[in-house]
Amino acid sequence: MAGKVNPSMLEMGNQVCFKVLGNDVTVSFAMQAGQLELNVMMPVMAQAILESSEILTNSIRVIGEKCIAGITANVKRCEDYARNTSQVATVLVPILGYAKVAELVKTALKLKIPVIKLIKDKKIMTTKELKYAGLL
Repeated sequence: MAGKVNPSMLEMGNQVCFKVLGNDVTVSFAMQAGQLELNVMMPVMAQAILESSEILTNSIRVIGEKCIAGITANVKRCEDYARNTSQVATVLVPILGYAKVAELVKTALKLKIPVIKLIKDKKIMTTKELKYAGLL
């Protein structure tokens, strides 16, 4: 697909996690296999733990350098997502009451519009009141 970017660093991170989980299973079984105070499984447990520590350390460093470094949030887009979600109406429950807010959320979802827009359109609250509630 043209323009597609493969998330290979994150896929590598998943592979490391799977390997660490496998090593954890190895350690768990090895712990159970010890007889009396002599656990002949100590070498395999040590190898699994050390390997997990090493690959986690390396993968976190590489993911940080090649994937996470330089990422910045699109603040405007994040604010739009936060304001346009129906969950923001929860803030209004103490002001308008649960039943009224639930009705508004259902209506907004049905109309496919943000709850804040519905509240403004129906003149339930003023812009000043919405700002005071922290929704604008």
